[in-house]
Amino acid sequence: MRHRFKFFFAFVLMSSSVLAQKKVELGLVVRPTFTSIRGDESLKDFSATLKWSFGLQANYFLTDKSSISASLVYDPKGAVENTTFSYINEVGQTQIGQSKTESDFTYLTIPVQWKFQFGYKVKLEVGAGMYFSYLLEQRTKINETTPDGNYFFEAEETNQFKKLDFGASLSFGVLIPISDSFYVRGGLDGNLGLIDATEKSYLGSSLFHNSMGLNCSINYRFWH
Repeated sequence: MRHRFKFFFAFVLMSSSVLAQKKVELGLVVRPTFTSIRGDESLKDFSATLKWSFGLQANYFLTDKSSISASLVYDPKGAVENTTFSYINEVGQTQIGQSKTESDFTYLTIPVQWKFQFGYKVKLEVGAGMYFSYLLEQRTKINETTPDGNYFFEAEETNQFKKLDFGASLSFGVLIPISDSFYVRGGLDGNLGLIDATEKSYLGSSLFHNSMGLNCSINYRFWH
């Protein structure tokens, strides 16, 4: 609940600022995203996992075709590792178990891009820029399934990771008008982390974030 309040407060501040400008569009964004992590050898078995992001987008138009776009996004990230292991139980039998490890991060993310549109009614749009993320929480969850029972472990490890993360941000989209002021946007966007997200003391390992998502939004134009 505390994290949602922070997001709502930031949402209101951003809305108040952009509405005072001219040539502004606002949009509500929903983004199903495949997120993953990369780094040293200890992360090689982690695979991408599906997360859902949502937030507010603001576009300030420099010309009729060129704009600066910024979003404020509640942005879960992470990855999952599935492994098989063997162990000897209390009666000396060798058993096989399954383990699922989830590394879950919760960020507030601000992607900032320069975007260019081309086309007439239905428009295509490309964008490039940077993203900046603030870490709210990190949790590691481990589920083990064995013939002798199921086990669950969860740890909050936020202090093992840097509060700030940033990287490159790219996008491609299609904009379809539904009235003079409203249009819907659908497209792909991707973020590539450029700095190690771990604190140096954390097991001497390194971790970088990746994400590729379907960006869906409905936008309102305050100018014509």
